[in-house]
Amino acid sequence: MLRLGSLLALVVATLFLPFQYLYYDNDPHFAHRIVAHTTHAAIALVGLLVSYLPSARRWADTCALLMVIAMGGNLLAYFAATSGYPPLVSNVLSLLLFGAAVICSWSPRRTAAVGSLFALGFLLVGLLTHRQDLGEERFVFSNGVLLFATIIAALCANIMEAARSGIERRERELEGLSNRLMSVQEEERRRLSRELHDGVGQELTAVVAYLRAIERHLPEEDGAVRTEVAEARGLAAKTLAEIRELSQLLRPSLLDDWGLVPSLEAQVKSFKTHRDLDVRFVANEMPRLPTEVETAVYRIVQEALTNVAKHARATSVRVSLTHETDGIHLDVSDNGIGYPRNGARPGGPGLGLVSIRERVRALGGRVTLTSDHGAQLSVVLPLP
Repeated sequence: MLRLGSLLALVVATLFLPFQYLYYDNDPHFAHRIVAHTTHAAIALVGLLVSYLPSARRWADTCALLMVIAMGGNLLAYFAATSGYPPLVSNVLSLLLFGAAVICSWSPRRTAAVGSLFALGFLLVGLLTHRQDLGEERFVFSNGVLLFATIIAALCANIMEAARSGIERRERELEGLSNRLMSVQEEERRRLSRELHDGVGQELTAVVAYLRAIERHLPEEDGAVRTEVAEARGLAAKTLAEIRELSQLLRPSLLDDWGLVPSLEAQVKSFKTHRDLDVRFVANEMPRLPTEVETAVYRIVQEALTNVAKHARATSVRVSLTHETDGIHLDVSDNGIGYPRNGARPGGPGLGLVSIRERVRALGGRVTLTSDHGAQLSVVLPLP
């Protein structure tokens, strides 16, 4: 918002000076206009430069407030140095106040305070430098317009604040619902994995054992029957292997028993076995993490590798997991075709990317997807 407001202010300072030069031909106050426009552009340029600093997010609100007050002061200084155009100054101050309230998302209290400061400055400048105009209707009317604009701007800021609060409340509700859905989904996956492993898996193991016993007790002369039993045993063993693999995909037992790093190593090894890709996994020493964090990281890697296999046309993938002071850092990069416009697709982001962002948001982390010589997915998850 600071960057947007600074750009708009810079454009205004650049465009309006030629118009004023054409409109006010042979104006004795043209030098003051040059100074005012130059000061306005300098203030906007400072705000623009500050918006690109690493700590801009922390100081953006204070910088925007100071920038608006400085622009208002610059306009009042111009008003004091010239013969005075009260309606023009009043209207510009009103527009500055409305723009700041909308772009910077000011509260009603701050909007009213800055508007009152503008109105007081306008009145003081009139008293000190334009005493001869105080009796004129245009000065009184201009001051009234500025006060009225302050009231309207504060009311608009109040309405916008209520709307933002409603949106934030709905976002929190949706985030809570998303968290509950993911928790239910993981619990359902855990239950299905257990049922497949302990129920269907054990029954198929028994079937394979019975078929092996039948095959062993069949006489040698029943070659055709032995062949059919052997084929049935092979089919049952293949089905058992697929059931176990599906069980691991639903909920890997390694994740519960041994932790995140061994389960990711097994996942990467299985991915390399089934895909013609060079996958490298690196991780530093890591303690056992909260269950929700381990599950989220495992699922994010799973989704990311699936996306690489489906869309990236890559030949190599690198998965990096590190435990830093600010949390868990996960990076998945490939040498494929990348993502257009930072991950945007003609039909919108895929379900895999949506799932990754929801999981990261649920844990209060941040996710970055860039596309420079391939795709790079970076996730940072804070630890409680």
